[in-house]
Amino acid sequence: MMTFTCFQCPIDFVAARDEACKLLLDKRNFIHTVAHSDAVHSNALRIWDGSCPDGKEEDLVALKLACYWHDTGRNDRDSVEQTPHEVESVRLFSEFARRSGYPQRIVDTVVRAILSHRNRGGRGDGLTDCLSDILWDADKLDIVNPHRVLEILWGFQAGYSAGEFSWRSSLDYWKGISVKFVERLHFDESRRLFLERYDGFSELIVQMEAFLASNHEFVARTSRVPNREGII
Repeated sequence: MMTFTCFQCPIDFVAARDEACKLLLDKRNFIHTVAHSDAVHSNALRIWDGSCPDGKEEDLVALKLACYWHDTGRNDRDSVEQTPHEVESVRLFSEFARRSGYPQRIVDTVVRAILSHRNRGGRGDGLTDCLSDILWDADKLDIVNPHRVLEILWGFQAGYSAGEFSWRSSLDYWKGISVKFVERLHFDESRRLFLERYDGFSELIVQMEAFLASNHEFVARTSRVPNREGII
């Protein structure tokens, strides 16, 4: 069992991740999956190691918890979120933390980070602490994770079953936001991680574009927009 015992009660990361995974699986979100949370966790540790040599153990504990729980409040892709997902994630985490007896200072730090991860700075609350920056970067870096691109694009296709979908628009959107988010990364280590992955990400996108261009029957069968000219 992976624990930190420098607090009044040990923090059991296995139990924390398991509970978060159950919530993510129950939500049936096609993009913000267990794989996404694990990738965010891995990214965050890499950024922490490269950017916070004097970081406190207590902050690392909070960061790891925030990675596991930041998307637990999301609904499935066809649902309209009545409550912002980061707010619902905070509610779910706070309930779990209370049952587990977590120190309040850890809970407060996790809550700040989760509230900030969707739009940097949160929803007008002015949160700008370092852990929130790390979580924001780690979350957005999953956009260029070559191991997740296919899962994410299939998530688009499966999740928007009630609306329009085209592979071309989804690929263009994904390429666009990858450039948009890299300009807003907070740490040099985050930018290094982005550059390490971008070549593999770009190569996979090119391969997918070539596949779609030569497989019009597949495109027509899996898209939900008019494709009269055979264009992706």
